Amino acid sequence: MTTKVLDKVIRLGNMELSEIGHRSSERLARELDRIRLHFGVEQPRWLRRTELPFKEYIKDRLSRHFYFSPLGPEANAVREVISTQFPRWSIQATREALELCGHKVALLGYGTVDLGPVIQWHRDPISGRPWPCRFWADYDPVDDPTFGDVKGIQELNRHQHLVRLAKAYFITGRERYAREVVDQLESWVSQNPLGLGINWHDSLEIALRAISWMWSLSFILESPTLTERSAERIGLSLFSQLDHVYRYPSVYFSPNTHVLGEGAALLMAGVLFDSLDSSEAWRITGEQLLFDGLEQQVLEDGMHAELSSYYHCYATDLVIQAVALCRRNGIEVPAPVTTHLEQMLEVVACLQRPDGSLPLLGDDDGGRALMLGRRDYRAFTDGLCTGAVLYDRPDFKFLAGELAEETFWFLGPQAAADFNRIEARPPSSLDAELRSAGYVVHRSGWRPLDQQLIFDCGELGWLAGGHGHADALNLTLFAAGRELLVDPGTYVYNSAPEWRDYFRSSRAHNVVEVDGEPQSLPGGTFQWRQKADASPLRSFSAPGLCYMEGEHRGYCRLAHPLVHRRRVLAVQTCYWVVLDELVGSGEHTYTWHYHFAPQADLSLPADRQVAGVLEARAELENTGLQIDLVATHAASADSVVGRTDPVQGWQSPLYGKRLPAPVLNVTAAGTAPLAAISVLTPLERDAAGALRGPWRAAAPIALTDGGAVGLRLTWDEAVEDLIVFSPAGEAMALDDLQLHGQVFWIRLRKGEPAGLLAIDARFARTRSKTLLAVDAPVCYAISPATERAGRSLSGHHHGSGR
Repeated sequence: MTTKVLDKVIRLGNMELSEIGHRSSERLARELDRIRLHFGVEQPRWLRRTELPFKEYIKDRLSRHFYFSPLGPEANAVREVISTQFPRWSIQATREALELCGHKVALLGYGTVDLGPVIQWHRDPISGRPWPCRFWADYDPVDDPTFGDVKGIQELNRHQHLVRLAKAYFITGRERYAREVVDQLESWVSQNPLGLGINWHDSLEIALRAISWMWSLSFILESPTLTERSAERIGLSLFSQLDHVYRYPSVYFSPNTHVLGEGAALLMAGVLFDSLDSSEAWRITGEQLLFDGLEQQVLEDGMHAELSSYYHCYATDLVIQAVALCRRNGIEVPAPVTTHLEQMLEVVACLQRPDGSLPLLGDDDGGRALMLGRRDYRAFTDGLCTGAVLYDRPDFKFLAGELAEETFWFLGPQAAADFNRIEARPPSSLDAELRSAGYVVHRSGWRPLDQQLIFDCGELGWLAGGHGHADALNLTLFAAGRELLVDPGTYVYNSAPEWRDYFRSSRAHNVVEVDGEPQSLPGGTFQWRQKADASPLRSFSAPGLCYMEGEHRGYCRLAHPLVHRRRVLAVQTCYWVVLDELVGSGEHTYTWHYHFAPQADLSLPADRQVAGVLEARAELENTGLQIDLVATHAASADSVVGRTDPVQGWQSPLYGKRLPAPVLNVTAAGTAPLAAISVLTPLERDAAGALRGPWRAAAPIALTDGGAVGLRLTWDEAVEDLIVFSPAGEAMALDDLQLHGQVFWIRLRKGEPAGLLAIDARFARTRSKTLLAVDAPVCYAISPATERAGRSLSGHHHGSGR
């Protein structure tokens, strides 16, 4: 029995009766469709409770129920607001429409693709290879690599470019644009008869295409090119596609954002075309898929359960569209849905970097649920803008910056006045913890040049973890307007397993890899054979200090098991301290990976160490990052850029695109346990043009505890910072200090303490002063920002892991 067959047998044994029943009835329906198609049995025509001509029917329904009336006074008001307040939207739409009329379409990270004079909707736009014409259920694009990555043809056939072209017609009234929209829609209908071809295979793709068609038709309702014949032909295909989604939802195939997208499309269609015989069933099913799906897929902290920042934005965007349309039509949305949506937007605000962009945590799809303005989710300020108006949130407006085009279209022309009426204010908190997701976020402020650190203590995500990466305890850093430590992105899903596995591997992230093994073992394209168990442990802050801690047990599967615990300390805006502890037994090789942006220039000193401290610097124009590392085991370092065998040193800023990017690999070997300190210092240019950090020199500290490690950072003749890490929590002596505990950060000014952080500590004394003396271990701080009397720390605590 093959592994694939065995996996299916195991899955069947784990299925509940409800799932077996659903899959069985769906299989029967598919085979009946196949028979009808084979014998040419015509599908039933859509019945309307009206005798209006088809184009008039569409105009009637969309003018009543669309997000704004695309006909009459309201349509004129929309154009007037764009003309007087947002003329750049019209300029951009016109510029893009000229490209689209020439069949030049921007797709994912591949750039602008020329589709040729006659668009072949079954031909992959990237490879040029045609997909065979089969019954829709006879494709296996994930596991069958014969025809390449299906993402390219799927993205083209979402028809999001037609929304932008139709929008250009609506704004400018230029008939050429509407004619091109109608021509492309009719050519698609001709090439994609019901149930035949790759474009009928995936219900989510059909749903997103249906949303695009509904928007496109709304924008071109006034066009004479949209004749009665064209409207009926296009409309009947649209309704057939919606019925396919209704009959074949992804409730067991992909019960994640697929279900949300399909639910959103059915809900929209049910509201917009409310006089169809099927409209009520569409709307009810859409509500169930979308609203019930949210209950299942959104965590308590508001993060989407797949733990991907990109798919989180997808889900949020789909809910925004549904809520806005219900709001327009006076349909009451359940309170839990509106609560979930606000929480999901709060997560976007939490993850948003100072420049408005978002980090690539987990997989990224590269596209959007709807491309009215922006093309991707590298930023989602438009979502926050819409949320600002829906929930009257000054902090969302602050982060959005200006009125987004998407908000204008979703909420109508009055959205501009509503947005302007809100007084923008930055969020009140700098630090945040998404406990259920496992993310801890620290930032220095909300200005464009401020700093942000994201510490990922989460697991692989919901169900199979299909969109998660083996990145437990990963760090991303942003400062001075640039990414300093980056997440690798995704690059590709299908047909390139080596690249797929690399971009979701541990060695592609800012983590410690043991014995060359990933934390989690990959399976299929969206599967894992073994998943690391990870969790945040605790976090707390004091003025000028922020401490966070997590662990994972992915290496407990090794012959000599290990647990990796990582602690991170942010010291004002000066630097970050990373404390790594690998607890276990046996001989191991430990490799730290630190990944930098493609534009970074990574350098290491010739002897790889300066005064016993391993040092590396990555420079990016007017900023950079210096890494200083000491460990209980001897370490060496090298750098890699754009290597293909084995793969390492790449970043993918958007799906389909990869760029060579430098990575620092620091390797140590020896018997566990191991302890290490990494100091990550952002660099700025001084008056002489040199990139420098705030402190002058780093040197190791000799400690009496052999399992401990220490680092001294000298600022000048008067000030120095001491970092001491003793995982065993033993008593130690150094210089004029006596310490007993696990973690100490001490700032000395002229030999006297000016700041202290002590973690799980009992005792700390300088030459002249006792800073801490207790019977049981505590967490204690004297803030370097105030230098006031110390205080015990409390914060979020999650136990000792699982």
